[in-house]
Amino acid sequence: MPNATVERPFPGVFGQDAAVNQLAASIHAGRVPHAYLFTGPAGVGKKTAARAWAKTLFCQNPRSAAIPCGICVACQKIETGGHPDLLWVDFARQATLLKETVDKQKSIKIGTVREMEHALRLKPLESRVKIAILTPADSLGDDAAHALLKIVEEPPPGTHIVLISCEAGSLLPTIRSRCQRVRFRPLAAEVVKDILSRNHGDRSVAEIERAAQGADGSVDKAKALLEEGSGLDFDWARSPLSEMLSWCEGFQNPRLGRTAAEHFLETLIIQFQGDARAGRRTPEDLERVFQSLTRLRQNASVSLTLQHLFIHLRRNARKTHGV
Repeated sequence: MPNATVERPFPGVFGQDAAVNQLAASIHAGRVPHAYLFTGPAGVGKKTAARAWAKTLFCQNPRSAAIPCGICVACQKIETGGHPDLLWVDFARQATLLKETVDKQKSIKIGTVREMEHALRLKPLESRVKIAILTPADSLGDDAAHALLKIVEEPPPGTHIVLISCEAGSLLPTIRSRCQRVRFRPLAAEVVKDILSRNHGDRSVAEIERAAQGADGSVDKAKALLEEGSGLDFDWARSPLSEMLSWCEGFQNPRLGRTAAEHFLETLIIQFQGDARAGRRTPEDLERVFQSLTRLRQNASVSLTLQHLFIHLRRNARKTHGV
């Protein structure tokens, strides 16, 4: 009889097996720390993991200790941000407290940390425990950091705190030493590609592939590249010369810019390498793209570099293939 498929802990968290296994082990052992520090680059799943972890503690009908049902009232409230015992302590919460706009929030202030402490000291309304997720912990002001240290040193009973940080070294050493650290790594390009495919089904396979390859393991960066790349699907080889030149000038727009141009050429190199192996492209074309990418990285003009490259490639195509 075949073995039944084993469900993964923390469903919805992808490409972070080490972090997931560490969190699940603490839950299975019944020794959940009072304070966690989730560290790693932006866009690799730290907030998603924090939300999934909270579900495991609040779920009313868990399938196992580290697998919430996802459909009970508690799970649904966490997903929509409406669970009264889960506090997201972030710039949005601070803006509400200060009656300001979110874009004015540059650091987490001491008043926000004190409000968090007050909320944690109140009895849970619907669960056995209360949880505060503070992000970005890197933005704590000095006074706020020292106020947080006192809470981490003497947490209110029945509470858990998760600090989310891209750069753990920016936190007070005394805070770091009192938290159990969970490291999140850059995601594999295939994982980023799968996530984009699920959430951006309206985009082409080529667009998603290009964004995933250039994202350095970050879904946030991949989404930004996907947005930037909405203007990159252009037939530079066959369009009228005037349109091609205008398209190259479009990279002066901050919405595209140097980073998008570099990623476009990196993708072109991969394509040309396959074409060269198949005899459809000359090695000279591939070398030209490499040279143009080097110039961009040396701060050459984006539009002029692309214009010169594509003019050469078009001329070479006519010379080689008569097109």
